[in-house]
Amino acid sequence: MKDAACVEFLQWALPRLRMRWAGFRKVRRQVCRRVERRIRELDLHDVDAYRAYLELTPDEWLQLDALCHVTISRFYRDRGVFELLERSVLPELAADVEALGALEALAREGLPARGELRPFYIRLSVIAKRYLERRLGASVLEMTSAETFAFLRGHPHGGELLPVVRDLAEAADRIKFAKGRGLVPEAERHLASVRALVPALEARLRPAPPAETEGKAA
Repeated sequence: MKDAACVEFLQWALPRLRMRWAGFRKVRRQVCRRVERRIRELDLHDVDAYRAYLELTPDEWLQLDALCHVTISRFYRDRGVFELLERSVLPELAADVEALGALEALAREGLPARGELRPFYIRLSVIAKRYLERRLGASVLEMTSAETFAFLRGHPHGGELLPVVRDLAEAADRIKFAKGRGLVPEAERHLASVRALVPALEARLRPAPPAETEGKAA
C-alpha cells in the first residue's frame, strides 16, 4: 500500500475511532503495515475495498481500533534500557485494574450525552474484549461477535458472561442505524454492565480458600 493511500485512509478512519491524525503522522508506517496485513487477511483488493468493508461490517471497527494502538517511548531507542524499565519500573497493569481504569476514563468523556454513540460503543467493546482476552486466555479481540459467543458458551466461566457480551455486541451493531438521544440511558446501562462484569469474573477466577482439615489439633 502506498503511503499516500494509507494517509488518506487514516485521515478518514481515525476521527471515527476518536483518534487524531496529528498523533499518527510520525508513526503511521507501523499502522499502515498492520492495515495492509489485515487487508491481505481479508483477501481484499486494496485499501478502498477495506474502507467499503468497514462501512458494511461494524465488527471490523474493533479490529481497526486494535491495529491503531501504538506504544511510543524514547527509551525504546535503547533496547537494553527499555527492557529494564519494562521489567522493573513499568510492570503491566492487572487486567481488572486496566479495564476499570479505561471504563472510568470512558465514562468521564460523556460521549453518549454528546450524541457520539458510535465511538462510545467501539471503545466500550474494545475494553470488554481486551479484558476477556487477558483473563480467559483467548484472542477475543480477533473474534467476530459470533465467534465470541461460541467461545463463551464453551468456556467454564463464559455462561454468565454471555448475556452481557451479547447485549453489548447487538447494541454496537444497531447503533450505526440509530439516531437521537433516546439511546443515552441504554448506553449508560451497557457501561454499567461491563463495569459489573469485571469484579464478577475476578471473583469466579479467584482461587478457592483451602478447606480446613478436620480433626485439627487444638
